Amino acid sequence: MSFLALVNAYTAGVVIFAHSSLTKMMMTLEFRERMTRPGNEELAKKIAGSESFKVTASTQANEAEYAGLMCAALFYLATQGATETSVGASLCMVGQVGYYWCRRLGGYPFYVPFALARYAGLFMIAYTLYGAM
Repeated sequence: MSFLALVNAYTAGVVIFAHSSLTKMMMTLEFRERMTRPGNEELAKKIAGSESFKVTASTQANEAEYAGLMCAALFYLATQGATETSVGASLCMVGQVGYYWCRRLGGYPFYVPFALARYAGLFMIAYTLYGAM
């Protein structure tokens, strides 16, 4: 077992699902709720033009693009009996959570290693899926 194998497919899927849900809720509470109140058109324009909103919205959208793909693959592997810890599942989980927070709070170049971890994890999961068929 590799020291990079922290979690199994099911645990990684649950963490990614929960994190994606959290980021959606945070986006709503931090920005959308104030932007969609009746009579707040000027405030909505101000918020939509802010750097904080732009970074958070693009980061959350990017996180959401990967979450569905990862959850589907990881939960499928879990249903097929993938109960052992996996480097691919661990890289997906750490990459997904780390990418969001480093991009949102630190920006470039701090999120790059986590983006690369997501790609590596996805390729490893794809290889595992190929072997499961």
